[in-house]
Amino acid sequence: MSDSLPDPFEFFRKLWSPMGTGVPGFAPGMMFPTANVHEIEKRVSELRSVENWLSLNLETVRTMIQGLEAQKATINAFQSMNAAAASAANAAASSVQSAAEAGRPRTPRKKRGAE
Repeated sequence: MSDSLPDPFEFFRKLWSPMGTGVPGFAPGMMFPTANVHEIEKRVSELRSVENWLSLNLETVRTMIQGLEAQKATINAFQSMNAAAASAANAAASSVQSAAEAGRPRTPRKKRGAE
C-alpha cells in the first residue's frame, strides 16, 4: 500500500532540478536555461501553483495567529473582570462590616453582683 502513495517531494525535486541533477552554487535552471517556450510556460505554471499553495498556507498561519491573539485577549479580559469583581466584593464586605460596627450602640455591661 505504501508503494502506491506518491512521494510528496518528487514535485519539488523535478521543479528544482530540470536536468535531473542540481548544479551546486547556482539557482536551479540558471546554468542551462531552456529555449523551449512550452517548457517555460510549464515551469511558470508550476511556480504559480507553488506560489498559490504558499499563499494559502500563509493565510492559514495568519488566521491561526489572529485566533490565538483573540483567545489571549479574552482570557486576559476574564481575568481582569474576575480580579475587579473580587476587589469590589472585598470592598463591599469591609464597608458593610465597618457600617455595622459604626451603627451598633455601645451599651455598658451590667455587673452580675450589682443588682
